[in-house]
Amino acid sequence: MDKEELSSYRPISNLSLIYKTIERVVKSRLMNHLTSNSLLNSHQSAYCKHHSTETALLYIHNHLVSVIRSQKVSCLCFLDLSAAFDTIDHDILITRLSSWFGIRGSVLSWFKSNLSSRCFRVKCETDLSSWYTSSCGVPQGSVLGPLLFVMYTTPLTTLISSYSLNHHRYADDSSFFPSFRLTSSHLHNALDRISSWMTANLLTLNSSKTEFLLIGLSKQLAKINNSSLNTTVTTHSARNLSLIFDEHLTFSDQISSVAKSCYYCICQLAVSVHTSIPKQLPPSPLPLFTPSLTAAALFITTCPSLRSPGSNRSRTLLHVLLPKFPNPVTSLPSFGLCTG
Repeated sequence: MDKEELSSYRPISNLSLIYKTIERVVKSRLMNHLTSNSLLNSHQSAYCKHHSTETALLYIHNHLVSVIRSQKVSCLCFLDLSAAFDTIDHDILITRLSSWFGIRGSVLSWFKSNLSSRCFRVKCETDLSSWYTSSCGVPQGSVLGPLLFVMYTTPLTTLISSYSLNHHRYADDSSFFPSFRLTSSHLHNALDRISSWMTANLLTLNSSKTEFLLIGLSKQLAKINNSSLNTTVTTHSARNLSLIFDEHLTFSDQISSVAKSCYYCICQLAVSVHTSIPKQLPPSPLPLFTPSLTAAALFITTCPSLRSPGSNRSRTLLHVLLPKFPNPVTSLPSFGLCTG
């Protein structure tokens, strides 16, 4: 990030240990209330038990594959919010907690007290600004903040569902993926309503990171005239939750990115062995670089698209890369990390 750009900075909250402990108790009871009353958003994978980025990505991927098998084209749109946690309006949030989630009485009063009268100031090198009262946002780094954001944006799921759009969300990342049985005007109307809802709830769409991708077979994509689909940036690949989708679901860009990361680790490992003091390295330095290695191995073994006939070239790239990974620093044979 560019340190000269103000958009690169985020507020830091000074939260005491006692405050976070109280928050954990409140969150536990709040989650029990949401779960027992079936108030959790079924289209939200963030901050929910047994849900993660993996479940969100698998949901999207499985839907796209089924649409492709039906000889249809999907419109995959990734919506990105700017400083989402910092623009939550306190009055709207309190109203939503009461009307949507049935939180009233002393509990609602606690949330009002918790959000109100928060002050902040800006520090630039040695200079400090005056104190200002914050009227929006949830504290960064708090225990309740992410859950409150999910509850704040729950009506967005209802809005998208009203247009019969398949969608899924992870925290402030929203994606919807209708098939091309829908008309472009229907899609434009949905995007306009979503944008209007964002504005009314003081949330801002980041147009530079909102991407629009058409996914399908080559023959089907050739029939599509996307000149009318210019609401968002049309690309041939787009990243969501660290996974790069492409228009044919070959994941070639993702594989190249993982391979590049692995090659970088190999080079760094080799440099460390030849330039660093050997005694400072652990007996087996390979675990220092296992994240990229593990990501590559899991991607090969778990991604369904890599088992398709058209993915041989990309799959071979990783299969050739992985056995070579330990060579710079260990005496393991080349088949030591062979994945199959």
